Amino acid sequence: MTEKAKGDDSAPDMSKVLGQLISCVYLIGVVVLGAYVLFFLSSGVSRDPSDWGTMGDYFGGLMNPVVSFATLVVAYAVWKQQKIEQQETKKALRDQATSAELNRQEQRFFDLLNIYHRTVDSLAYSFSTSGKDAERVQSKGKEAIRYWLRNSGSHGFNFSRFSKFGFTLATGSDMTELKKKWDSDEVSSFLDHYFRSIFRIVADSDFLLGEHRHRYIKLLRAQLNRDEVCLLGLNLWLDDEGRKMVPLASEYGLLKHLPPGPLRTELEAALPMAVFGRGFSRMAAPSPTI
Repeated sequence: MTEKAKGDDSAPDMSKVLGQLISCVYLIGVVVLGAYVLFFLSSGVSRDPSDWGTMGDYFGGLMNPVVSFATLVVAYAVWKQQKIEQQETKKALRDQATSAELNRQEQRFFDLLNIYHRTVDSLAYSFSTSGKDAERVQSKGKEAIRYWLRNSGSHGFNFSRFSKFGFTLATGSDMTELKKKWDSDEVSSFLDHYFRSIFRIVADSDFLLGEHRHRYIKLLRAQLNRDEVCLLGLNLWLDDEGRKMVPLASEYGLLKHLPPGPLRTELEAALPMAVFGRGFSRMAAPSPTI
């Protein structure tokens, strides 16, 4: 039985209460009148006004307490019903406020998600193909990220795609050289606003989305393809500003879907395990010594 149903069962039925009280008062009145007729009118109807006054005192003395008690019962029943109605009204208002806040949070999230999609759509990358039929290829959005990752001509990185293991850095460069390439204008001009938007969305989720923020950020994380997750990992690893976002990435496990491979191996050694998700963090944690 629901809480509302329990409240309905305990609530007094005013029409029933009034009907029972009226019946009781009527019955008592009949008994009082019958007793008076039985005991005091055997000698006939008196023409003395004082006798009629005495009869009024008789009825008033007996019926007034009964009517007062009935009034008290009605007042209590009304008070109890009003109290139940107030509780139901408060509960309805709380439920309405909770529902409205959830709707506002969902709208805020979709506004943030719209910012993400607009940011991705704003990415543009063009390159020339090689060979006899060389041509200039224009790409936008996630496709631009994919082509950018696979074209080392402009940004100095050389990524190769393995069908099973995802991305690997196909270069013998040391950390200093990798960081120098990552800080180049070619990389920053293409990706800086993308990273700022992603981490701004994640950073603002605490204030905008409240206690449900993890559920919403999981939806945002689901929008990221493998190329984007690799870029986020490189930004957390190689960029000075990106490293400031490591606590947020750890809280929400932003690199949870980073594919296995040398790149992930490098990042697992350089970043907290929590950035790969709580499950991986617990799995990778050393067992306590006894």
